[in-house]
Amino acid sequence: MNFVSKDIITLLELSLNVFNEGENLFINYYPDIPDFIVSVFDTEGKAPEVLLDGTKGIEFQNFQVRIRDKNNAYCEAIAFDIYQYLHGMNNFETENYYYYYIQANHSPAFLEKDEKGRSVYVLNFNCIRKNK
Repeated sequence: MNFVSKDIITLLELSLNVFNEGENLFINYYPDIPDFIVSVFDTEGKAPEVLLDGTKGIEFQNFQVRIRDKNNAYCEAIAFDIYQYLHGMNNFETENYYYYYIQANHSPAFLEKDEKGRSVYVLNFNCIRKNK
């Protein structure tokens, strides 16, 4: 079993070619440096189904993606790239899970300028998956 965030950063790292885990792509961690980062956080979802035989069925998971950079236009562009890539993904597999779909809860949203003047955008997603 693994957190959704692990699967999401693997997808981002393999597909968008601007991310490297531990350098500018993080799981449940939001470091002060470097300026350009993408962090994926596991957020509260629903309890998984429990089948009659006691096994767990479908999982209803949520996650958040935060994008930060000094260049607001670049930060916004990356947020939209992530949104366009993840929103609507369906019927795919990772190492341990089958994903029915990933759906954005909203389009990229400007959250704030942090104390160092860096722009922060946020995306929230939900997904349905099942252990293989």
